[in-house]
Amino acid sequence: MLAVGVAIALRVWVLSTSVGRVDSDEAVVGLMARSILHGAHPAFYWRQAYGGTLEPLAVAALFRVFGTSAAALKAVPLALGVVAAVLVWRVGRRTIGETARVAGAVFLVYPPAFVWWSTKERGFYWVALGCGLVVLLFALRLAAQLPSPRPLDAALLGIALGVGWWTSPQSMFIAAPAVLWLILRAGRAIVRCWPAVPAAVLGGLPWIVWNVAHRFASLRQPVPSQSSTYLHRFRLFFARLLPTTLGLRRPFSGSWLFGAGGVALYVVALTAFAAAVFVTQRELRRGNHHRCEPLVAIALVYPFLFALPSTSYYVGEPRYGLLLAPIIVLLVTGAMAARAPLAPLALVVIASLLAWNTVAFTVDVGKTHAYALDLAPPSLNGLEHTLDAAGVTRVYADYWIAYPLTFDTKERIVATPFASPRSMAFAAKVEAAAHTTFVVLRGRPQDGALRTELERRHVSFRRISTGLFEVYFLRSRLAPSLLATAWAQPSP
Repeated sequence: MLAVGVAIALRVWVLSTSVGRVDSDEAVVGLMARSILHGAHPAFYWRQAYGGTLEPLAVAALFRVFGTSAAALKAVPLALGVVAAVLVWRVGRRTIGETARVAGAVFLVYPPAFVWWSTKERGFYWVALGCGLVVLLFALRLAAQLPSPRPLDAALLGIALGVGWWTSPQSMFIAAPAVLWLILRAGRAIVRCWPAVPAAVLGGLPWIVWNVAHRFASLRQPVPSQSSTYLHRFRLFFARLLPTTLGLRRPFSGSWLFGAGGVALYVVALTAFAAAVFVTQRELRRGNHHRCEPLVAIALVYPFLFALPSTSYYVGEPRYGLLLAPIIVLLVTGAMAARAPLAPLALVVIASLLAWNTVAFTVDVGKTHAYALDLAPPSLNGLEHTLDAAGVTRVYADYWIAYPLTFDTKERIVATPFASPRSMAFAAKVEAAAHTTFVVLRGRPQDGALRTELERRHVSFRRISTGLFEVYFLRSRLAPSLLATAWAQPSP
């Protein structure tokens, strides 16, 4: 109950601050959900060849019942976080035994960065985690049933495998090692799990249909905004992602908890894990603790799988550690909770303190960095009032402004980024407006560059400041592509 109370309190705290507002990535999901209600059937997150749409579908269902709102949008990741905790408990029952309920409780508050992350609707991450955990759970169930695995369990594993692949290949960070472990344990009996194959095809059918029509574009790596090598991303896993996931480095700033003491704790944690692997392998040779083998396997191969995607260079916050999080919780809980009567309570207390520290730091960063729009989106009330007063319903804006503005006004005002829009339909509406309006961040490089470029081209405009924003009302239509010099400036 302590973990549940702390989990609720921390999430309420986050949602009551600017950090809890809807950012642009979330707004895209909300807008996708609205499009689904109007008959659209997107297979992936807009303008991507990956990121299945089960979460937007769930959001659309809530919008249908309760109407479009930030609360309905955020209810989906919050609920999926609880589902993931239940799955951690169920997996734990088959791996670490009776302490599984402690692991499920701890997962509500640890790893600490995911307390904030559970309030953000990012489109597909939580479903990917759920699918990976379901595959692991049914791999464990099927292994326990050998040599006569149940066809239904095999089919359910296959469904989760296919849906996970469609949702995000990252689900394979858990699913692939789990399936490989099952194959090795089953030997020839694996053929009796044949229902998993057609079920996987069925679960991945949206991925298959879309890719047949688009020359299997999902198999091509997305073009990252920053180049990196496999070895560089592999090093980033240990230098930044893992300690941030563990709660020993803070997200965004990368500063170490307790300074040099945090580094020391990280070294101790890595040493303890290596020792745990050694002990587990020794027990495996004796025929004991085979149930924990897939957890160890996933933890060992995770860094190598993490480094495969070209986008894994981003470790400012540990989104790519989400699928490792339940494995960490299960291994730590299994190693500690049974050692002493008070160990479970100590684990919950320590996890809660780490979560509180990380949430406090994240909220503080949001307060002190006004232009960290991906972390702490600004209030749009003043901007909306300014645009409404001018009778403007179509605007070009920075990515981190455009889609929250469109979502918050329920498309009364339609905004699109200056370049690389997520929605071509919104971009077409803005392009068709009789007069062009630009919204930029006041006093930032794009603001000055835009004003200079408009004056150089002798374009007549009116300029109004409102909060963090500068609004440029042009008296004519002007394509943003003609102002590339302004958009080349950093934003925010």
